[in-house]
Amino acid sequence: VVLAICVLVARAIIELPADPLGGGCSFERLAVRPRLFHCRGFASQAWIDAFVAESEALLAASQVCRSRTCRSYADDLASRPVLNALMEKLYTLFSEEAAAEARTGYKEQPLNILRYDLGGDTNWHIDPQHRHPNDLLASAILYIGSPAEGGETTFRKSEPAPVVVP
Repeated sequence: VVLAICVLVARAIIELPADPLGGGCSFERLAVRPRLFHCRGFASQAWIDAFVAESEALLAASQVCRSRTCRSYADDLASRPVLNALMEKLYTLFSEEAAAEARTGYKEQPLNILRYDLGGDTNWHIDPQHRHPNDLLASAILYIGSPAEGGETTFRKSEPAPVVVP
């Protein structure tokens, strides 16, 4: 099972891991357009376990599944401490002005949580669905598991060349 959390659940109390998010991360540029970076080591196994716990509970409550893919939206981060910590860490990568804008616009495009079971997929799309692509500040995909085969994310229109993230 691969769980992708795209740019971050139980009402139960989940403790935040002590180690920092992003601590082992170094960014590798994959494309110029869109500005596409890859970061291994963003989250420790303790954080991944906490993400899974919150996300699986949210997915179980939503039961929005199609073609071996389940989806939910974390639109209330106040009650989601792990996902909130993820978003706050991601906001630190932005300028203060951009982070404030992202926080304000969060309700319009909340954290989209997907679980892909064996054979699951999603249709090709552009992230700011139903909006202009220039409205998108950032997309972040956090992979918390690797399947034995498949599981690629393809950026077909990236420049200077298409990018496939295994």
